[in-house]
Amino acid sequence: MKIRLFVLLASLYLLGASREQPWGDARVVYETSQRLVDELRVDIVPHGPPQFYAHRPKTPEEKRADLAQRWKKQGKKGTPRLEDVLRTPDEQLSFGVFPLGNVVAMVPGYLAWKALRQLPGAPEELLFRYTSHLPTSLLVAGACVIFFSLARRQGASERAAFWLALGLGTTTVLVVYARSPFSEALQTLAFTWVVERGLTVGDRLTKRGALFTGVACGLLFNTKLVYALALPVVALHIAWCHRQDLRRLVVAALYAALPMAFFVGVAVAHNWYKTRTLLDTGYQIPEGVFSGNAYAALHGFFFSTGKSIFLYSPLLVLGALALPSYLRTHRRRGLFLLVLTGVVTLANAKFRYWHADYCWGPRLLVPLTPAFLLPAAPWIEGALARGRRRLRALGLGLLVGAGLFVQLLGSSFYWDHYIRIAIAVKDQTGAPGWYTEDLHHCHFIPQFSPILGHAWLLRHFVLSDDDLLADPPWRRVVAGKVNLGNEWSGTTLDWWAWDWIVKDHARGYGVALAGLLLNVGGWAAWSLRRRLRAGPHPDARGA
Repeated sequence: MKIRLFVLLASLYLLGASREQPWGDARVVYETSQRLVDELRVDIVPHGPPQFYAHRPKTPEEKRADLAQRWKKQGKKGTPRLEDVLRTPDEQLSFGVFPLGNVVAMVPGYLAWKALRQLPGAPEELLFRYTSHLPTSLLVAGACVIFFSLARRQGASERAAFWLALGLGTTTVLVVYARSPFSEALQTLAFTWVVERGLTVGDRLTKRGALFTGVACGLLFNTKLVYALALPVVALHIAWCHRQDLRRLVVAALYAALPMAFFVGVAVAHNWYKTRTLLDTGYQIPEGVFSGNAYAALHGFFFSTGKSIFLYSPLLVLGALALPSYLRTHRRRGLFLLVLTGVVTLANAKFRYWHADYCWGPRLLVPLTPAFLLPAAPWIEGALARGRRRLRALGLGLLVGAGLFVQLLGSSFYWDHYIRIAIAVKDQTGAPGWYTEDLHHCHFIPQFSPILGHAWLLRHFVLSDDDLLADPPWRRVVAGKVNLGNEWSGTTLDWWAWDWIVKDHARGYGVALAGLLLNVGGWAAWSLRRRLRAGPHPDARGA
């Protein structure tokens, strides 16, 4: 069941992958992955905003190695002498500020491109863009499979766990981040795995379980160092669950500490190499990383019109409705889940850029999406079986339909297109009520919600209507004309096949790729349908 679910979701994500190359911080990470593969180095040439990079002077050894490499290219022999090194101009190395785990996670995509480009007549540029989305598609599919296992262990039937996992993977914001090469995909898998490890080892303490708990926690730490705040919650939960067996607890702690020490060591060594400090990643933000307004952020995360997690993932309403029941029937597990997600949410709320502008939806909450839905696992079947079944089923259908529609909007265009339009409106009108920092009008002014914006853009694109100003969603709050010619001219559907179809040399490869994904995904869907129709497998409980 799990393998087929993984294949189905991965096929869907790759079939609907973005046409864009990595942008923003994803570009910094991907360029680091390229440098790591090609030269076994992690320094890169800066191309983006300065806060994405850390810099330090080259050491004499690094200057000597670079000088020797230049000599070799010039045909010179020998090793540069110290006086030659000292005569070279002062230089510095630049690094992406992002943890090494995200860099390594993108390596399979780049390796796939290096292999596929060897095919005769292969469209190299299009393949480069496409393969950059391969790792995130696989990672999000893996996170949904872990959620399936979690749902089974929380008491959901195989059928309910499957449909919840499929809903998680197709109707929530995970869809958009599965088809774009951003670090949230790895964070989602790692955080969901940590939740699974905490709950599983909390129920049954084993050496193997403790070992993999250390691996999961170490991996999460290497995706984003702020998760260090959440890891003590996992340790305290396990310690409380097994406080009566101190000897086994100490042994398990040692098993968990071994991989954890390795992964922490990798992160610390990476920091030292970049910044010559152990804990500073080089991420420089005015007034401090955690200088954000937590009250505004919490309102934005859950209740605002532009960033609410419930608008971008309507299915999570089930998790909110089920939470009181989950806390009553699974009190220890519920408190663990609540505290773990609460710590991360509060830390993100204090982050200076909690809104994570220039993205789709509440980006910082994307990794918590499976955890937010988990309370619905043991609750959903009973809730649907109670009175007014048709009305309850209709409500569930509306949530699923709304989620599919929102993901369609988010996948239709790369989010930068609408964001640049919102910036143009702000800059050209100077309308009263604008917030001075970033794109706060896209958070709290309903008419500037990216969901409405994408629906507006999609309608004009489908109808081939260039008159954007005939019905802009903000017309009731902002008067005056704006020029959106530049922003609209480059707007096109964000689907990889859109480019492959119109280019003769790529069309054959595109058809073959789409056919392969349709066949593989179709097999997985057919096999899953047979499994569900046949009823629970004898060992499905441990699936």
